[in-house]
Amino acid sequence: QVVLRSGAATIVGALERCDRGRAAMVVVPGDEFRYGGAESSDARVIKSLLNLRAWRERKAPQRPFGVVAEVIDPDKEPAAAHAYGGSIEIVPGDAVITRLLAQSILDPRLAGVFLELLTHNEGCSLFVRAALEFAGHHPTMIDRPGDSVVMLGAVRPTPHGKIAILNPPQDFVLSSEDRLIYLARYFDDFSAVATTARPEAGPDGGNREEKRSRRVLVLGWSAQLAQLIEDLVETGVSALALTLVSRTPLEERRSWFVGRDFPADRVSIEHVEADALASGTLTELDLAGPDTVLIATTPNRESAEESDARALTAYELLRAERDRQCAPGGKRPAIILE
Repeated sequence: QVVLRSGAATIVGALERCDRGRAAMVVVPGDEFRYGGAESSDARVIKSLLNLRAWRERKAPQRPFGVVAEVIDPDKEPAAAHAYGGSIEIVPGDAVITRLLAQSILDPRLAGVFLELLTHNEGCSLFVRAALEFAGHHPTMIDRPGDSVVMLGAVRPTPHGKIAILNPPQDFVLSSEDRLIYLARYFDDFSAVATTARPEAGPDGGNREEKRSRRVLVLGWSAQLAQLIEDLVETGVSALALTLVSRTPLEERRSWFVGRDFPADRVSIEHVEADALASGTLTELDLAGPDTVLIATTPNRESAEESDARALTAYELLRAERDRQCAPGGKRPAIILE
């Protein structure tokens, strides 16, 4: 059952018309396209959380409800958490997407994996459940009938918030406050008992970290590119060469990098001021050189529909030009569309 109410969460009177006292969860999404940028979107989210806090403190509902809120700027997470003042999960939307893009640039095959994991009820999904009866055991000591569940680790509460512990070490022990993380097709696939066996140590492969170098061509512009570069650097790439092709003026682009201290010996950035959709732009680029081509969106310049339309058009033009420049069976860059 879906009930639609008119009004805005930033207006106290509009919130009063919602039956929040019976809600199990309250979701406060952000929308930088609709509200004209990250600052405006985050301001509306924080104001909505202040209204929810005022209502909670005034009404003192007997049934507590959870709150999930999205912020665009990760630096606003502490402000959003303080604004509500209670149990809340803050999701930095753009930062999550940027991390997914960074991992997909390093290995484009991961894009499909992320898509399935984050699509509910299609294929396998990630689930979290209480671990009270398994306290004192290691997650791999949980015996599961069949092969329908893969244990991944646990979520542990700390004074600084919840942390996910994936592939926990041998000496890890579940506590009664932990939550198990597992991969399955359905939540109810989990049916297990604890065993007394100890987890076996895997083979010692030594330090397998591969110091990879990456050449990335970016078509379009996104305010998250600076964060994307930092995420790629943190993965340990030995060298990162980026070519940024966008109609966004050079000075505006450089202003987004102010305060970002990229290691000069590992990161090189070439700026090209051009429209990827304009005739001749793609033909002048060497598409056999980069490992990955990222088609980025520009939410501050267009609506969501216009931005997606430009990105999809760029994708089709890029595929055709890649087929023209790159011989079959030869080196071809992977294409990632945001």
